[in-house]
Amino acid sequence: MNKYFYYVSILFLLIFSSCSNENIEFKADQTAFTQTLAMILKANADAYKFVEANKNGSIDTTSINKNTRELITAYTAIISESEKVSDKFLDYISPEFKTKFRDLISINKTMIENSETLKTDADAAKEFDKKVTAVEESFWNYFQEHQSDINKKLPGIEQDFKVAMKKYNVPNDGEEKTGIEKSYWGMLWRLFIGDFAITFIFSLLVVILVYKTILVVKVAEKFNSNIIKAIFIVPSTIIGFVAQASLWTLWAAFCSFSVKYFIDSPTVTHNWLYYTTGFFAAVGPMSWLSSKEQDTTESAREKNRIAGGSFLYILLIIASFIVFCIYPNLMNHKYISFVYDWLY
Repeated sequence: MNKYFYYVSILFLLIFSSCSNENIEFKADQTAFTQTLAMILKANADAYKFVEANKNGSIDTTSINKNTRELITAYTAIISESEKVSDKFLDYISPEFKTKFRDLISINKTMIENSETLKTDADAAKEFDKKVTAVEESFWNYFQEHQSDINKKLPGIEQDFKVAMKKYNVPNDGEEKTGIEKSYWGMLWRLFIGDFAITFIFSLLVVILVYKTILVVKVAEKFNSNIIKAIFIVPSTIIGFVAQASLWTLWAAFCSFSVKYFIDSPTVTHNWLYYTTGFFAAVGPMSWLSSKEQDTTESAREKNRIAGGSFLYILLIIASFIVFCIYPNLMNHKYISFVYDWLY
């Protein structure tokens, strides 16, 4: 089994190394695009702080003029950076996305051109603010709704966006809301504890299934008919398999979610390390349990039987982990998400 496990592990690493390759043709566009978005988020955050402070009347005229100039400079830089993003790149994502992105930049241009008027006309400023809000919501809603499609077309865009967020010191609200520091060691610690927990839970499940099987066999032995015996034993066997398969699928989902959760941080620079760690954390408990079970018997035939059964579950774990990493939306199902919703 170990030989096959190594082969599958190598295959997994090759899959994710190929998945992480960036679209070289649009590398410059992708960098400019992600930096533009990060700059917009930073400028908007600064503008929000400025507006809130101004509402309280705690800013004097000199500071207001200074902050206004700084914001205009920031939005001018945004427009300049956005010009490096080609229409070909935006069309590659989707023509509709191109329109929404260009509208977002256009509204910022209009704001700069009419900054003096907006500063003195409160009604005009309110109306224009509604237009800005509508355009921004339209863009960001579309961006979020089509995030998975964009990631497939541009596998490196998430990483570039994190680098840009870090470069422009954009606040990461995720850590503040959960109180969990998103670091590699934080993920490793959770997966390490999780390995012990899943090993205990699986051992307990096996004990329950063994006692259930013994009880079913004893009941079945009371009947002379093989058909009646099968009616008792076959469903019991299926229930045992489904229970174990479900447990390992949930475990793979937890490992995949942990990787996705902790990798979503501007400080992450080596995605492959997170995926590799999550992969070995997912398959580790089953591999260890299998080796320990094989040590309990001297029969070569029994060892092969144990190895074969364990390998099927390991394949299930590997397949589930890969699928959940590539299609994370599958983890949103209520019968899967309840595990990490409770723990995160």
